Amino acid sequence: MRNFKLKFLILWMCAFFAVKQASSHKFYTSISKMEYNMQTHSWEIIMNVFYDDWEKSLSSFHVKKVSINDKDIVALSYEYLKNTFQIKSGNQSLPIKLIGTKQENDVLKIYIECLQKKLSKSILLSNISMLESMDEQINIVNIRVNGKTQTVVFQKDQKAKEIKL
Repeated sequence: MRNFKLKFLILWMCAFFAVKQASSHKFYTSISKMEYNMQTHSWEIIMNVFYDDWEKSLSSFHVKKVSINDKDIVALSYEYLKNTFQIKSGNQSLPIKLIGTKQENDVLKIYIECLQKKLSKSILLSNISMLESMDEQINIVNIRVNGKTQTVVFQKDQKAKEIKL
């Protein structure tokens, strides 16, 4: 019986420290879906971010405390995104339109639209959102055009990437 209790105690301690270690580690990742809509001639983008990381980045950018519950969260997010999320076709920056935001548990969904009348053979994409606030931040963007998907990853010091369409 004593041997069983000792094994149980060791197993319990290992499990406790494993859970403690896992819960103390935080992932700094955003995942975005970007799809070109042939009917509306626009990019439809859904950016999924952890809302607390978004608040931290917005607060740093606007030099004031920002909460996703603020009544002007869409306007504050739009100002931030104009500086951190860009699509270029040729030498032209395509204007983005922030449709809105929606919180689902720990995630904030950010809905963006970007008109591009004629789909080009390539775009220059930049998603540096939150990279200035967190060194470990990784932004994953899944781009879908004509049924084909490709993935690009942005990390610190990676400003823009050319995407062949």
